[in-house]
Amino acid sequence: MVHQANVLSPNEKLPPSVLPPELLSSTNSWPRTANRQSSPYFADHAFYSNACRGNVCMAVALVDADHLKHINDTHGHQVGDQALRAIANAIQKTLRTGDMMGRYGDEEIVCLTLIKRPQDAPIAFERVRRAVEAIQLRVDRVRVPLTASIGVTTDRCDSLEQMIRRSDEGVQQAKEAGRNRVVCL
Repeated sequence: MVHQANVLSPNEKLPPSVLPPELLSSTNSWPRTANRQSSPYFADHAFYSNACRGNVCMAVALVDADHLKHINDTHGHQVGDQALRAIANAIQKTLRTGDMMGRYGDEEIVCLTLIKRPQDAPIAFERVRRAVEAIQLRVDRVRVPLTASIGVTTDRCDSLEQMIRRSDEGVQQAKEAGRNRVVCL
């Protein structure tokens, strides 16, 4: 089933379940998600603390937009921005209430999710990958295909930053294997 993208306007905020109020001053102007500078908040967040105590299983994923430079070069940076907003919106709709996401790099979004078992992580992020692939972004009635390479880890490492770096390794492996895939490490 293919869904029309509900692209957020530059002034539109993501729902509160995605963006805790304490992060409002630590966000990008768009998409209104937490940014890399607010990662100390993530490190102190109950997700990571509980996972370290062994109370829950947590997955950290890095979602990287494929071929964004090509989209920017072909259609302009405004379309590239629309693509990133559409991807953020698709991720937000696919994650559960209470999961967190934040913009991490120019074309990357980090996601923190609670899962029952480590083997649930690739299933959850395959849903995210399919949601991104189903986005119907159009420019002058021509569909602009969107895909994402996703790296995921459930290995707690020594810090959240290390988990994100491990997820980034998964992104690089996904890109080397042809893009538009999920790699769990």
